Amino acid sequence: MAAWLQATLGPVGAGSLFAYAQSAAMGGYGAAIVNGVAQGGAAVAASGPWVVEAATNWWLRSPRCYVALIRKWLLARGSLLMKK
Repeated sequence: MAAWLQATLGPVGAGSLFAYAQSAAMGGYGAAIVNGVAQGGAAVAASGPWVVEAATNWWLRSPRCYVALIRKWLLARGSLLMKK
């Protein structure tokens, strides 16, 4: 696969994406970059639940949440004050 791609691309320039990928496969300078990107992606994926929880807690403590909940409760009970 790599041989076909290199034959198709022709001469590979230093610093190109293919050069970094090839270097990473051989444990060269590209390996540090690939590992850093992988670790960064893992950190973002791992922090996802924390971000959702923090946003939920912020929303539940904000006055807008109470206004929305009261409005929803009044609309569910058919309050004349909330009908448009």
